[in-house]
Order: sequence, then structure tokens, then C-alpha cells
Amino acid sequence: MNNKAIDRLHNQMIHLRKAIEKAKTEGRNDIPKVIQWPRNCCAAAYPLLYLQELGYENIVKHVADTSNLDENRPDHLWLEIDGVIIDLTADQFDKSLPGVIVASKSDWHASLTEKPASAGWATHGYLDGYAKLKAYL
Repeated sequence: MNNKAIDRLHNQMIHLRKAIEKAKTEGRNDIPKVIQWPRNCCAAAYPLLYLQELGYENIVKHVADTSNLDENRPDHLWLEIDGVIIDLTADQFDKSLPGVIVASKSDWHASLTEKPASAGWATHGYLDGYAKLKAYL
């Protein structure tokens, strides 16, 4: 993915994060995970669903052990497309991290110990919530 495409993807993910934060500000507890965003929300399917809607393919899921960072959050999940990391919840672990990471390299992600990701995507619990979240996009 070239720099222009990475910038476009980054802007799209900023747009999604802002939509989630607006729904959070409005108290939308009818949209799963929004009220607590970003804490314990890395597995929320909103980034995946939005990327698919935008036409992105070959989306890879990564999972890492983060128990050394927070015993209450033992795992962290992020996405990758063509070698580009996409993470909208890393700032739950370290407030100095940006709320949206879209980059071909991330020292923070490289420092994590990856573990096998489960096959498939758990989108079923998020489809209705995503439909509601789209009003903010």
C-alpha cells in the first residue's frame, strides 16, 4: 500500500473513531461497546465492518498477549491490510498512543507477543450496532 493509500485509510479510520466517540458522548448504550470505548473494545467488529463496507479485502486479524500491561485486559486485537496496521483502541493501554493507528510500522505493536488468532470474525453481535453507528458516519 503506498503512502497516499495509507493516508486515505488513516482518514477513514479517524472518521470512524470520531463517529464512535460522538455516539459515546450521546450516551448510545444501545450500540454495543460504544459507552466504554476504547477500553476492552479491541474485538468490537466496527472497524472490520467499516473496512468491508469501504471495499477493503484481505483483512487480517492479529491478537497479542497484553497481560503484562493490564491484567484485566489480557489480549489485544488489531487489524492489518497489505502490511498496514489498523488499531482504533491501542490508547486504552497507553494514553500517549494515538486513538487511531494506521501505519506500516508500529514500535508498540512490534513490542507485543503475538498469539494465534481465532479463525473467523465475531461480527454477529455487532451488525445491529453497526447499522446504528452508521448514522454518525
